[in-house]
Amino acid sequence: MASSTNIPAPAHRTFDFFSSTQVKDATDLANPPSVFSNVQEISVVESSSLGVIIADTHGSISILDRMFEPTRTWIAYPNGRATHITERKGILVTVGEDASSRPQLKVWDLEHADKKSANPSQPIMLRSAPIKTSQPYPVMCIALTSSLSHLALALGDGTVLLYRHFDQAISSGTALPKPRTVMEGSGEPVTGLGFTDPNEAGEMFLFIVSTTHVYSLPVGPKAKSQAPTVVDEIGTDLGCAAMHSSTGQMVVARKEALYMCGPQVRGRSYAYEGINISSCRLSHPERFVGEKTAAYAYGPYVITVSPPITATADSSYPTVRGFAARLFGSAANKSSTNASSQNDNTTEDPEAGPDISRVAVLDPELTFVAWHGAFSGGVKAVFSAPISNSTVHAPHVLTTHGKLIRLTEVSIQTMIQTMERQGRFVMALGLAKARGVDEAGVAEIHRVYGDFLYGKGDGDGAMAQYVQTVGFVRPSYVIRKFLDAQRILNLVTYLQVLHSRGLANADHTTLLLNTYTKLKDVERLDQFIKTEVQRPPSSVEGPDTGPSAPVLPFDLDTAIRVCRQAGYFEHAAYLAKKYARHEEYLRIQVEDAQNYAEALEYLRGMGGEATEGNMARYGRALLEHLPDQTTKLLVELCSGTFQAPKLTLKVDIEGALNPPTPARALLEPPPSSVSTTRGERDKEKLKDIKKREELMSPNSMSQPYSSADSVITSVAPSPARAPSPPPPPAPPSPRPFFAHFVAHPKQFVLFLESVAERRWGQKVNSTGLVTIQPPNTLHKLESELPEQAAVWNTLLELYLTSANDKTKAIGVLRSGGDTIAGQTDPKLPFDTMHALILCSTYRFTDGLVLLWEQMGMYEDVLRFWMERAQDPDMFALPGSGLDPEVESKKASQRVLVHLDQYGPAHPHLYEVVLRFLTSTPTLLHRHSGDVTKILGIIHQRNIMPPLGVIQILSRNGVASVGLVKEWLVSRIGESRAEVESDRRLIDSYRKETKDKVQEITELSDPEHPRVFHVTRCSTCGNPLDLPTIHFMCKHSYHQKCLPDQDIECPICARQHSVIREIRRTNERLADAHGVFTTNVQQNGFDAVAAGFGKGILNGRVVEEGPPPPVVV
Repeated sequence: MASSTNIPAPAHRTFDFFSSTQVKDATDLANPPSVFSNVQEISVVESSSLGVIIADTHGSISILDRMFEPTRTWIAYPNGRATHITERKGILVTVGEDASSRPQLKVWDLEHADKKSANPSQPIMLRSAPIKTSQPYPVMCIALTSSLSHLALALGDGTVLLYRHFDQAISSGTALPKPRTVMEGSGEPVTGLGFTDPNEAGEMFLFIVSTTHVYSLPVGPKAKSQAPTVVDEIGTDLGCAAMHSSTGQMVVARKEALYMCGPQVRGRSYAYEGINISSCRLSHPERFVGEKTAAYAYGPYVITVSPPITATADSSYPTVRGFAARLFGSAANKSSTNASSQNDNTTEDPEAGPDISRVAVLDPELTFVAWHGAFSGGVKAVFSAPISNSTVHAPHVLTTHGKLIRLTEVSIQTMIQTMERQGRFVMALGLAKARGVDEAGVAEIHRVYGDFLYGKGDGDGAMAQYVQTVGFVRPSYVIRKFLDAQRILNLVTYLQVLHSRGLANADHTTLLLNTYTKLKDVERLDQFIKTEVQRPPSSVEGPDTGPSAPVLPFDLDTAIRVCRQAGYFEHAAYLAKKYARHEEYLRIQVEDAQNYAEALEYLRGMGGEATEGNMARYGRALLEHLPDQTTKLLVELCSGTFQAPKLTLKVDIEGALNPPTPARALLEPPPSSVSTTRGERDKEKLKDIKKREELMSPNSMSQPYSSADSVITSVAPSPARAPSPPPPPAPPSPRPFFAHFVAHPKQFVLFLESVAERRWGQKVNSTGLVTIQPPNTLHKLESELPEQAAVWNTLLELYLTSANDKTKAIGVLRSGGDTIAGQTDPKLPFDTMHALILCSTYRFTDGLVLLWEQMGMYEDVLRFWMERAQDPDMFALPGSGLDPEVESKKASQRVLVHLDQYGPAHPHLYEVVLRFLTSTPTLLHRHSGDVTKILGIIHQRNIMPPLGVIQILSRNGVASVGLVKEWLVSRIGESRAEVESDRRLIDSYRKETKDKVQEITELSDPEHPRVFHVTRCSTCGNPLDLPTIHFMCKHSYHQKCLPDQDIECPICARQHSVIREIRRTNERLADAHGVFTTNVQQNGFDAVAAGFGKGILNGRVVEEGPPPPVVV
């Protein structure tokens, strides 16, 4: 055994975490509990789940309540005493001495009283058996597992007995099993026993402590029979060993130190002055005499008690010196030392004499003294008992003179604050973690520790503590302390931790990136922006994220913005590209880095919708620097032939599909850590891209068109006609990109022509020939018509601005409709009115004439050339040098040319041209022959009456009578002949009408006789014979040839029915005033004349039937 020393423990590890108070009797507050009045007769004091249990030298056992009043008392050993007591789950195991020479083992059921006993307080004794050995040695110590499965006894000769399945033997009603000797007696006494609780593997060990060794023996269900294993070659005296339940180790107390022993090896040791440990398990209190001690563990603490010593003024211990000074000092210094007695936790008893025992409460894991004090006269026992009016247990110290001292532990907050005031922050942290203080409480200790180090100027040490407060202390509290330039590295450390735990906001990200840029630490900047952390377990998880989904440790938008502002465009572009921030990436490449080629390549790999939106924004800048490549991309995009490269952009697909959330957006890991689920999503996206390509390909839709009216036919014959596929999705509209080509007309023409050809199959070549061969059914969509019109309207304008493309412009205009010559071209869907304005603006005469012809505005064509002939200077371009006279002749000649084209179908144009040619003497002189020709056509086709021609020619003094003399003479002669012919017709109509009226009068007169000279039947043609029927219309019939009851001539009935139907129709029309009003609005004279002819103003005539036939 190592030599012991009496060196005091360092003061910096001693605290006052317990308060000592004397426990008084419940009925006599001036004295201790009466149960301890005869303390010398008490043999054992033991804590239990039912209260404190004491055994006296008379063989009685008592159970005390919270006020230390006996609740149950019975005699367990009538002729002896109990030496050892232990209780588990209401089962009390006692070992005692009686009249026999061998110790007696008894088992009691404290929860049930023995009804057969005269003492109602006596519990049922479950088992009683002597401890049989070869020699009657006393029991030195006992140990019982918490589950009652094993019981161990140590005898005075060093023999250790083990009862297995002890609980089963008690409950089954059988006798106690024979104990197994696990350690043979060697003459070396056993001073301590203890069981560990089963570990995760179900292993359980029995510690055996002797005066020279510490052994361990596996006793679990799977343990094999073997000899105890030596753990350490040190031992201790009786009672100086106790199980430390918090750590599962055996505490071995020696004078020089406390030793913690595990099942395999010895653990740490703790040196303190005069180590001696007191426990309620003491079976022989007299063992306190001299240097022998016992052990007691209370929670995480170990309570040490020194053997009684005589107090002297020259003692090395302050408590002993203070006690001696108060005991032997003069009356003068007794009063001065009275106050110190209250501070050194000394409990004095005037009757105890000069002896004093020192008590200390140690924490062997955290290596500090939680409390220390002195008790005059010595300590009888130390045990744990519940505090009155509470469920909390506290250690109690029973002195040899019957005084009971309770040690009440202060709160954990008070402990921590005390350590902080003394600057023991590391110890405070260990205490907080060992006592289960929550994370917020531990973080507060780190904060105070950091403030302490910061006040001392230790920035590095302070930051090491502040980083432990992340998530509990406001970041601004720490950041404000490290904003000066000298501590910027510490600030970087804190901000990095803040980001790594996902607790940084946009301001923190801005500050960290600014520090990187200020330090020009590119390596750290690279590492920071490429770092991803795992989501904390408490984070809210999305529907598609697991508990370990990666998350960015910083605000992505802020990081990109700060890198751009600091000029780190490469880093900003990396972030934007990696996490699919398309707009940010393009803004960086185009506006900041001027890296147009990479921006264009990125656009090509983004996909249709994203490319469309960003080309609308950056297309102008890209056209300025890469006109051909940008035009090609726009053509592919707007023509439906755009195809993104397959997996060339390593971007986060989910980030592109789901809009990022502010600040902390969920992002996918790098490609090297893509999971199976991510791969499946990539495959689905590729399938969608291939499906779109198939829809847009010409072969997937139909065979190519041979003309605009071609019929779609199937490649291979099939039994049933397959339904035509739906039109593919429309590509983006080209109109938003028109403005980008303002400064690039050449590329603009190429863009529009390529889009028209690839998207709708519409093309016009250099000779003006228009061809339309749609590649698919996209042109059938109604939404495509405005797009086609916009493209061709713009193309027409571009053609008109170019001197080399006028032929193409004519081809486009010719396709707008049929010309007067009957020429038919494929129809291009441009806006005719828009084209008309363009041609007028750019003075494109051929286009104007062509459009007017297509619109049927032939008179406008003639008037255009008429105005040009009358004022050629108005249409001549400045500086053209054209002769006005020549231009006037050409214009007037064009009038006659177009009259020959339009006149046959539109006769009124001859009148217009006649007015034009007779408007000026020059024109009349130039075209006098043409005037005569026109007058001949007017006369031949009877276009105008002679009077109308005379009015035209006489409106001014240009044309003479001689010009039209012959024409007038012939026209007057023809008019006279027509008048004479009309008069003869009138006379004949009047005579015929007069005869008809006379005939009607005769037929209507019943007095006027009628002679029938008809001899044959009008139906059969045979000679008439009686009976015969004669009609007034001079038709006669056999009676047998007429239908029954027919009173109307069959021959005349058909004619009369037609006339009657006409009359009824006219009468209905007379009531249809709306029809008459409409006809009057269209042609008033003809409508009124027709109305008079139909008798519209006559009264309604009542129809009378035909006169009855005459029957002979």
